[in-house]
Formats: sequence, structure tokens, C-alpha cells
Amino acid sequence: MKQRDRSRSQIVVRVERSAAAGFCDLSRAAELSGLHPDLIQDLCRAGFVETRVSENEDEWLFDDHALYLLRRVHEMREQKGINLRGIRLILELFREMDEMEREIRFLRDRLG
Repeated sequence: MKQRDRSRSQIVVRVERSAAAGFCDLSRAAELSGLHPDLIQDLCRAGFVETRVSENEDEWLFDDHALYLLRRVHEMREQKGINLRGIRLILELFREMDEMEREIRFLRDRLG
């Protein structure tokens, strides 16, 4: 059985929004997610969440989807007792399931 090297796999979330869409800074993201700002920075650096950089490039900005992921990480850590390695695997499995569901919809549409 072929095994994938998950140690190098990263989950990157890219959500394109219009310039008018709301973003929040690190302190507000920490408040809304329940995570400490240092942990959020670690999660961003580890590839759990992708952020935008402010126009003057001095702070990270978080959109709604990034906040959703941060809340899920908080829930899995605090309520379920799952460590970050487990959370990475769970999020990767969710991403793979989403891809498979899109592929199934595409194939069903082709079959008519």
C-alpha cells in the first residue's frame, strides 16, 4: 500500500473576495476565534490558514473563511482534545472529501 508523506503536506485556504468584503486584524481574529494571537500566528505560518496582508503590509487580515477555520481548530483542540497533528489530518480529509464531492457532481453532470 502506497503511503503519502503527510509531514510535508499543508492545507492552504485561498478565498478570493472583493475589496469591499470585510476582513479583521489579528487581535479581532483572536477575540472571535477564542485562540491566542501567538497560536493564530503559528497556525498561519504552518499553513492551516492563509491570510491577506494589509495595504501597508504591517498586519495580517482574516476573512470569514479563515475565521471559520480558526474556530474549528479551537473547537477540536479545546472540546475534543485533538492535537495539531490530528487537526491537520482531519482538515486534510475534509478537503479531500470536498474534492471528491465536486468530482462526483462533475461526473454525474457529464452522464446527464
